[in-house]
Amino acid sequence: MKQNNLFILLISCYILSSCCDIFGSHNLGSGFILSEGDKIEDRAIIFCNTNKSCCNGGTYVIPSSGEQYYSYVDYVNHNNDWIFVSTIQIKDHSKKYWIISKKKIKNIKPTQENIDDIIGKSIMGPMKYEDWQKKIRLMNIKLSDVSDW
Repeated sequence: MKQNNLFILLISCYILSSCCDIFGSHNLGSGFILSEGDKIEDRAIIFCNTNKSCCNGGTYVIPSSGEQYYSYVDYVNHNNDWIFVSTIQIKDHSKKYWIISKKKIKNIKPTQENIDDIIGKSIMGPMKYEDWQKKIRLMNIKLSDVSDW
């Protein structure tokens, strides 16, 4: 009987630790996650500087740590190299657009000392929609590689 209970406990722990999506953490690759909160205004892109399979904390990227009460992530899509983000300003409901390069982070081992610099070099934005489209064209990014944008 004790072996059955131990087995059930181990299986439950494995399932819970591997189901981050259930708890509102969606892996975007290269250490970035979309973190969902209790309400839509809590949505944020976070960079996890741990190698754990389930990240529940890290450095706020979009909105940044000083901005999380003024805007939130509206929409995210990604491929192997890029993360595309739109945010909404809470006060006036205006939209801003962002591009995050995962290429710049792939071969770097982030430390607490260099994390802000690495993230800063990876982010382009905020931009208006027209400027965001121009940037995508100039950088030769193919949105056809990303579904639903």
